[in-house]
Amino acid sequence: MRRTAYHLTEVLRLLAKAERDRSTINLKAWTSDGKTVDYTGWLVRGSSWRGGFHRLVNPANAEVRTVPDIYIHQFLGLPVYL
Repeated sequence: MRRTAYHLTEVLRLLAKAERDRSTINLKAWTSDGKTVDYTGWLVRGSSWRGGFHRLVNPANAEVRTVPDIYIHQFLGLPVYL
């Protein structure tokens, strides 16, 4: 059976695995004002389970961004549901 979407807990588990393996991720997330930001090829630097966010770093220029977990709406090209 082909996967059609990810649950948020699956995404969080896969982000933790990507952080351990130092592999790149592909996700899209909203900003606080509703714009969509594409994080293709970024690395996971850290996370806070209690705070509900992940820190992503761009390997090209070392830019670090904090993304709230609830704002992630697409992971590996598939939608994310709660």
